[in-house]
Amino acid sequence: MKRKVALFDFDGTLTRHDTLVTFAVHAVGRRKFFWAMCWSLPWIVGWKCGILSNSKAKERLFGCLYRGMPLSYFDEKAHSFVSVVDRDIRPEGIAVLDSHRCSGDDIYIVSASIDRWIIPWARRYGIRNVIATKPEIDASTGILTGRFLTPNCHGVEKVRRISKEINDIDSCDVWAYGDSSGDDAMLAIADHPHRL
Repeated sequence: MKRKVALFDFDGTLTRHDTLVTFAVHAVGRRKFFWAMCWSLPWIVGWKCGILSNSKAKERLFGCLYRGMPLSYFDEKAHSFVSVVDRDIRPEGIAVLDSHRCSGDDIYIVSASIDRWIIPWARRYGIRNVIATKPEIDASTGILTGRFLTPNCHGVEKVRRISKEINDIDSCDVWAYGDSSGDDAMLAIADHPHRL
């Protein structure tokens, strides 16, 4: 019998909104988020015009928001963010997630968002596997550098990371759930792709 694996995008699939924005407001406040958006605007426009990648624009914004922040503070905000996510969950996404949990399937959240604000929420739902973008941390100071440690987990990068994490993915019965073009590559490798 094949191992059953369920892959879930996070933003827009399990939540109603993109958590990059809601976490930023939660962690640094509206004023700092506004200024970070202003400082990142040329990169965001470059991405929208097809000159820069999604990853470059997102990393620029991430740096403006969190560069120099102690990891302990970031993680504290990530843990208190669980209640914010719970107010923003998508009922139909959670219903499908619960169905896979009840069936005992191996569940993976695969997201372009930062792993450290997804993991506390995932643990609350009994999900151990989170594949997401990782922030770079200065090991000597415990401070966020504002850069990504891994490539942004978006598009084909999702498939690369899934294949690295699940060695036998080709022999599994794969169910995948997403809501945007950033999930298309992940949906393409699934036996049962679903766009929510």
